[in-house]
Amino acid sequence: MEFLQKIATKKGGNVANKIRKNLVAAWNWGIKYQNLPRPNPCLVERFPEKRKGRYVPPVEDFWKAYDAAAPHDQRMMLAYLHTAARRKELFELTWEDVDFANQRMRLWTSKRQGGTNEYDWIPMTDDLYEVLTEHRKTSQSDFVFPNPETGEKYCARQHYLKRVCKRAGVTAFGWHAIRHLTASILISNGVPLTTIQKILRHKNLTTTQRYVHELDFDRMKIQQVLSRKEKSPPLRGDHQRAKLRVIK
Repeated sequence: MEFLQKIATKKGGNVANKIRKNLVAAWNWGIKYQNLPRPNPCLVERFPEKRKGRYVPPVEDFWKAYDAAAPHDQRMMLAYLHTAARRKELFELTWEDVDFANQRMRLWTSKRQGGTNEYDWIPMTDDLYEVLTEHRKTSQSDFVFPNPETGEKYCARQHYLKRVCKRAGVTAFGWHAIRHLTASILISNGVPLTTIQKILRHKNLTTTQRYVHELDFDRMKIQQVLSRKEKSPPLRGDHQRAKLRVIK
């Protein structure tokens, strides 16, 4: 408790609570496998937190950053926007997880109770389907969005989007902010909250409510509100710019 209080004073209750969570988990592991005594002494009270709202970029800033990104990263950014995937889910996406015949992709997650690795099938919009179909013709990697230098999956890419945003002249945002942006676009276009819960793949509706305030879902609806395409599909080649627009 003394240790955590020092952390809370210097770095805030958010940081102290994250460390507390890890200490609790470690001691519980010790109880299970190393015969550590009960009760868990790390189960102290949580510290008050000052939560800052996550910055979610305006949709026009997303497209400015998109236009400033390299073609292989444009594909990834489009996939994040059109699937509301978590960062790791697309980093680890393989071609085996892409079902072109049924226009869907399989996203794996371990963010479920017990850490079990589970998957959900997510429909692909027409835009994303066209982009990935073209990409598949030239891809030499098992991963859909690999590091172009190694062909292997990315692990973090913590600062990449910040550099892209700086190049585009917009306020920096992260990968997870795109997930929030998708939810924001959907709610602003009248998509029900329960449907957004399905899109975000939250088990609990209250988790979804942290993303949006009020949010039926089908491929055509997502296509309509997320696409900015006019005629030609985006990313037909490395030297072609996407002709897209946001459909209000």
